[in-house]
Amino acid sequence: MLISFIIPTYNGDKYLEKCLNSILNQNLKNFEIIIIDWWSKDWTLNIVNKYLQKDNSIKLIHQKWKWLWNARNIWIDNAEWEYITFIDCDDFISQNFIDSFAMKMNEWYDMIIWGFVKYKSEKDSKQIFIKDNWIWKYLDTWPWWRFVKKSFLKEKNIRFLDNSLREDAHFNITVFNYTRNIAIINYAWYYYRISNNDSMCKTICRKFDPWFIEWLNKMWEIKPIDDENKEMKNYAIIRACIFYLLYSWRYLSSKDFIFEYKKLFKWLKYNISWYWKNKYLRIFTNSENVIIYKIGITWFILLDKLHLVPLFARIRCKQ
Repeated sequence: MLISFIIPTYNGDKYLEKCLNSILNQNLKNFEIIIIDWWSKDWTLNIVNKYLQKDNSIKLIHQKWKWLWNARNIWIDNAEWEYITFIDCDDFISQNFIDSFAMKMNEWYDMIIWGFVKYKSEKDSKQIFIKDNWIWKYLDTWPWWRFVKKSFLKEKNIRFLDNSLREDAHFNITVFNYTRNIAIINYAWYYYRISNNDSMCKTICRKFDPWFIEWLNKMWEIKPIDDENKEMKNYAIIRACIFYLLYSWRYLSSKDFIFEYKKLFKWLKYNISWYWKNKYLRIFTNSENVIIYKIGITWFILLDKLHLVPLFARIRCKQ
């Protein structure tokens, strides 16, 4: 098994060395590391150049800032080895990461998904596993907790959406429409740092996404292979709309929040007219890894049905 690790960086000097060392210290050395840097302004490039001088498995690509979707397409174009995966520059992996996969890999898998550790410190961490059912595989879209076979992506011409902050969800659902050859390995080797308040993800969540409707339209264009896939895709869209609003309200004025809510739910009701009847919205359907997600989605739909979202916005949003 040959692996390409892709690390997008921008001003990541605080954690980058730990990230790189966690890969370079693997017992098996069958990997390459591709660092895609958006012209960092801190000490990131100094760190990268130091590692370039001592290890020829590392490559550096400079890229003008174009969000993560661009880095991920560069990933597909430039990775040379059999399986490819992402590592955020503030995260790291355990030392037996590659060993464990080498023993469990099946060369026929198009995608392999694993567990991860939500990491604050050595004394404050929690293991997260994905259950082996289709809806959980469908919804859990972070590109850093999976390997994808490069030949499969090339054969099906699968790429990440341009101009989208949620390109990973579209990518994952597109993969599911082409293959069921997906494995889950329930070990947590990847350490996802949740204490970095300057991370790109947390910064993005504080803003409205100007491309969100465009993303919804692209999601809608995906043609499910059967009715079950259609139901899962619709649930993924409903879920994304509500999560988008629930993650953003605390940073916005009530006026801006209501405007965005009306725009999204107009799209939702036009394209998925009976959206609240989706079977994965039922409380006892095993469709969420974290029960609070299901409660939040159901609660917001109830607010919408009772026309109470504007009241919620006036109470909870910035005035």
